[in-house]
Amino acid sequence: MGVLPESRLAHVDFFETRISPWSVNAVAIGLTLAQTGAQSTLTSNARNSYENMVTARNASKAATAQFYADSDAMKANGADLIKIIKAFASSTDDPNV
Repeated sequence: MGVLPESRLAHVDFFETRISPWSVNAVAIGLTLAQTGAQSTLTSNARNSYENMVTARNASKAATAQFYADSDAMKANGADLIKIIKAFASSTDDPNV
């Protein structure tokens, strides 16, 4: 059994909870401040990327929902226009309409 959790987000959570104590005790646990500083930066970058991903995913879902609503409205209105055109063609007995 490994030390690291399975998921990417769990990795971020894991390092977020450990990086501060590691930094404070770097020398005592065999690390350098440069190593813990680099890990802190990488962990912050990963958290920011996750937040950006969630924001983009939510924006994509909202844009998709808006497209569906707009295209449904367009289709409904267009279908009504086609009915009017067909009725007009029928009432004027003009098949070229």
